[in-house]
Parts: sequence; structure tokens; C-alpha cells
Amino acid sequence: MRVFLGVTGASGAPYAERLLRALAAVDCEIGLAASRSGIEVLATELYGDPSLPPEEVLDRFVGTAAEQVTVYGENDYRSPYASGSARVDAYVICPCSMATVGTLASGAMQNLIHRAASVALKERRKLVLVPRETPLSSIHLRGLATLHEAGAVILFAPAGDRRPRRLRRRALSRPDRDRQRARAQVGPMTSYESGTLAPDVVRTMFDRIAPIYDAMNRVMTAGLDRRWRRLAVREVVWPGDRVLDACCGTGDLAIEAERRGGRVVGLDFSGRMLERARGKSGTIEWVNGDALALPFADGEFDAATVGFGIRNLEDLELGLRELGRVLRPGGRVAVLEITRPKGLLRPFFRLWLDVLVPLAGRVLPGGKAYTYLPASVRRFPGPEDLSRLLGQAGFQDVRFRLLGGGSVALHTAAAS
Repeated sequence: MRVFLGVTGASGAPYAERLLRALAAVDCEIGLAASRSGIEVLATELYGDPSLPPEEVLDRFVGTAAEQVTVYGENDYRSPYASGSARVDAYVICPCSMATVGTLASGAMQNLIHRAASVALKERRKLVLVPRETPLSSIHLRGLATLHEAGAVILFAPAGDRRPRRLRRRALSRPDRDRQRARAQVGPMTSYESGTLAPDVVRTMFDRIAPIYDAMNRVMTAGLDRRWRRLAVREVVWPGDRVLDACCGTGDLAIEAERRGGRVVGLDFSGRMLERARGKSGTIEWVNGDALALPFADGEFDAATVGFGIRNLEDLELGLRELGRVLRPGGRVAVLEITRPKGLLRPFFRLWLDVLVPLAGRVLPGGKAYTYLPASVRRFPGPEDLSRLLGQAGFQDVRFRLLGGGSVALHTAAAS
């Protein structure tokens, strides 16, 4: 089962916490987004300290459910929950502020939580709103009635004091200026811990880890990454093909495509990574460029590959459309990316990705990159969702296979 949980700036954080634990207990896959004011309410009602950093608040809130939960920034519209094509069983906003009710009832969308709720209503999926604010004005009641008529389930949380015992002697209200500041609109949460970074930060991060990038790939995959790259190339590259390797990094996938007989262009926006790539091959054309604005003509390539880089794009859908644009009709694309396995290997993968990889980062250059890696994997769409996104980007014959016990997905598709 897959559920979206939105947390907004209304009293009732303990109910959100209990709901999260209950969903995790039945092994539900949970997408979590909290507004800035929602995070402050979590910090105040659950932990007694509204000054806690947002990342720490969300880490505490998720707690032992980290295996089931993927955290998205408030304005992360790349989230699969922002699209009606993703398979989602239910959407819950708990607690749901009256400001959120008003926004949804008006048909407006200001963040991912609003977008997800709008998708639920449009696709006629289960949407549960859990308000707790009382008393309600006639304006609030009209908003709730509008949403109920549109298909939402309104489930009022009990009004009794359910805050943790240590907070019950605190004042229930805060100064007006604090509330206004908490409800101010903010940009998307970008941090290593959230798995979402601004492009310049991503570039700097890869510049910093370039000297150890290849060695870490070999260690983290026990050398299997080389085999996976060969498989990707064999799926889409034929001798004589004009091939683009986007997000090429230090060039290993581009070199495999050249060995296959392709005439290869490798593109990356990290200068330091390209320096390493140039040292490996003098016959491949290495281009410093942006995968979201490829500096090539329409239909210029017969095949395209992306190896473990597409999840770093700021706009995944745009990146996929750009790949389709530069491919000739019928040209093939192969995308290799880390994914989260299911079944028996899941706890071992979590140990590797969430514990061992960040631990290695503590002693290696650019250590924060190894905090970003597991967070970006949790944020990135799963194999089925990425297949749907490829289809929406105009690709046909979309297929994927799982490698490495389900820890890596290889997608292939043809440009239309």
C-alpha cells in the first residue's frame, strides 16, 4: 500500500505521529511532506522546541519508520505524488489547517501538499482531511462542505489535550508575529539530508568527490557497477551509432559505449569529473553542459545512456524530454539508477545505504555527498513510477529490469 501524508500548520501533531507509526507498522510505503509551519508545529507539540532545524524535526518525526518513509520538500513538484500517473492508494493531510482547507476549496495550489490533494480529487482517489481547529466559522464550514462534495473524507480529530505530558503545562498559544512568520511561503527544502540540492551545490559536490568517485563505486557495488554498465550499453547501442552519455561523470559508461562501436559524446556539468573522463579516453568528445538544456540538435543521436546520474537532475521530467528531443525517432535510451529493493534484501540494503555509506563519508573527501546519496535514492521515483514518467515524456516500449538483487533498475525505451 502507498500513502501520501501531508502535515500542515494546525494543532494536532501527535495524531500525525501516531498515523505515521500505524502505517509503517503494516509496511506501508509513505510519502511525507510537511509545510514550514507544519514543521514548527511538530517541533513545538512533539519536542517542545520550535527552534529545532527542520531536518532534525523530520528525522525525529520519521524515527524508526525511515525504511518506509520518503520525505519530500514542501515545493518538490518532482515527487511522484504530484502526478496523477503515480499509483497511490490514499492521501491524508493530518493535521489539516483551515488555511489548507481554504486553499483546496478554492482550487488553488501553493505547495506539494495542495498539489497531491488536488490530484486525489481529480483522479477520484481517497483523500482524508483531519482538521482539529475549533471553533469553526461559516467560511471554514463552507470550505469543508465544498471538499466533502468533491469527494474528500473529513475526519475531525478529538479536541481533547493529547499533547505529550511534558508539554501540557506550556501555554497553548504563541505571539501573533510567530504565527505569521511560520505561515509565510518558503521555497523547497534543499539540504544533503533531504536529498534535494540546488544545481550549483550538486556541481560543487561532484567536483569535490571526483578524485575518489571511481574507487567508491567499485567498493559500494563490489565491482558490479561495471557489469551493469555493460548490460545497459548492450541494450541500446549498436556499432556505428551516434551515442550521448548524459551525466557521464568520470566516463565509465561512455567508454563502454565506445567499446561497443559507438561514436560517443559524454556530457556532464562537473568540470572535475570531466577532467577524470578525459584522462581515460582521448577519442570520446567530452562536453561540459547541462542535461536540462542539451546543446545538441533535435534527433542528433541514435542512442542515449544515463548511469546513476538522472536522480540528481533538478527537473526529472524536463531531463527525460531533453533526452527524447535529441534522439532520432526510434532511438533507444538506457537509464541505470539505484532503487530500493523489496523482500528479503531490503534490510541489508538499508544497512548498506543508510548506515555504511554515510559512515564512509565521515572519513572521505566530500563526505556530505554520502549523506546526500541515500536521501536522494529515497526521494527518487521507484521503477514503476519512472516507467510512467518515461511514457509521459514521449518514449515508447518502456521496460525495466532489476539488477543487484533489486537494488538497481535498468530502464530502456524508444523515442517516438
